Amino acid sequence: MDNTTITNQSGFIHRVFNRIDTTNPKQLANIVYLFVAFHFLLWFCVGVFSQRAPHWDNVEALVWSQHLEWGYFKHPPIATWIVHGFVTIFGRSFWVTYLAGQLNVALMLLVVWRIALLLTTPARAVTAVILTSLVIYYNVWGIVANHNTLQLLPISLLLWSCLVAVRQPQWWRWGVIGLLAAVCVLTKYSAVIWVAVLGLWMILDPRMHRLKPWFGVFFAVLIALIAIAPHVEWLMREGYQTLRYLEKQTKEHANYFSMVSRFLTSQLGRILPVLIAFAILYWTLRRDALKSREQTIQSTLTAFVPKEWRFICMMTLGPLLMVLIAAAFMMNLRANWGTTFFIFAGLFATCWLPVIDEKKMLGVALKLGLVINLLLALWMSISNGLLVDITGRTSRVNFPTLAFTKQIDQIWTDSMGDQPLKLVAAETWLAGVTSVNSKHHPVAYLYGRRTQSPWVTEKMIRDCAVMLLVDRRLKNNRRPPPEIVQMMQSATHKGMFEIPWSRRQTGPMLIIEWGIIEPLEKGRCKD
Repeated sequence: MDNTTITNQSGFIHRVFNRIDTTNPKQLANIVYLFVAFHFLLWFCVGVFSQRAPHWDNVEALVWSQHLEWGYFKHPPIATWIVHGFVTIFGRSFWVTYLAGQLNVALMLLVVWRIALLLTTPARAVTAVILTSLVIYYNVWGIVANHNTLQLLPISLLLWSCLVAVRQPQWWRWGVIGLLAAVCVLTKYSAVIWVAVLGLWMILDPRMHRLKPWFGVFFAVLIALIAIAPHVEWLMREGYQTLRYLEKQTKEHANYFSMVSRFLTSQLGRILPVLIAFAILYWTLRRDALKSREQTIQSTLTAFVPKEWRFICMMTLGPLLMVLIAAAFMMNLRANWGTTFFIFAGLFATCWLPVIDEKKMLGVALKLGLVINLLLALWMSISNGLLVDITGRTSRVNFPTLAFTKQIDQIWTDSMGDQPLKLVAAETWLAGVTSVNSKHHPVAYLYGRRTQSPWVTEKMIRDCAVMLLVDRRLKNNRRPPPEIVQMMQSATHKGMFEIPWSRRQTGPMLIIEWGIIEPLEKGRCKD
């Protein structure tokens, strides 16, 4: 490529950005749609083409989606229902979870844009979307279809609905808030943090210092309680499984200051691209102002609705402060709990950009958004492919999925002939990968425990042959599930196999012990 070609391309790009009209709402809306589409397609494709297997949570989501319940042993149900809906439409594949995760992020970004339009100028609203897209939780981790990621859209809709209802209170709006609050809590219990922050904001907001608006709040609470009631009934019937899991997650209390330090450091790493983009954007705008010899630079907050400044600050900092306070009394902090805390990160950052030249601001923001997203995508593609194999790591992303399930199918055919594989008992990862990728698509019997696999009936266990799988790697420090080890003693067919973990066919090996328990009477296993 010669210098003339490079110059022409650079000139074309400059002309494209120079045509941005910050006074044209339709053009700005098109920019948002195009940018969000770019973000979605980029990260969806990175997930599909760079990983041989997804994150643990994606596999777990696919396993749980085998059956619709009002709760699962770790979490409430709605995140699993969402994955089930995608599986029903597109089939059970790993890429379906990438689609669910990134579509949730994309819709969240559109809601952030709509919220920002209520709070600031259209150009700054677009800039807020671009900066928000740079949060690591929403790009690199956006393909992780867990309860944190799938909570992004409901939480953002709840924030939008509350802002509108306080501004223009109507009964139907409060009813929607009640339903959205229930959806958020039924996606993950951590949503109560957001409900608490919103409640505190309403108490402090002057528009709520009358009795009438609180009738709407009480109506929203009533709707939420009605919507949550079936899950509460499930909790009581199933012995409060999710609450016991939550207690297990929180009872081991580490040193508070050490724990908080690690948590905050991890959150800083997740928003580092936003901070870098903000610093470059701020420096560029200030530099241009000095070059043009402007004597004064307007206050940044003049571009925002003054009475909503409290809302922006509380929705940005409130959840983080709330969880730090809670950690002092009852819980360990885990990094991914901060996934929803940065929905307002881009909007908050935009508040501090100088009010100088919105066209310049948006053009630079777009360039930074495109470049940083592409650089992160390139790094993820390389680290999930070349680097992970070169370093000899046994990562989930380079798990030998195809070779593993091909070996399982061959063992089953050699042992059981044409009889279909209906049930695979193993820990979540092995059972889930087999269930998704095997040509038989068996039902996953997690850990050999019906409490964790309510979709497995006594009749299935009695009438169907069961494939047992145990990870026997020497470096695998986790003990195999005792139920599977005990079941292995009853297996009529047993064996071991090894396959290379990495694409290089050298280095660490995956070592699997397998067994098959035949039913007492053949031919009784039905779908």
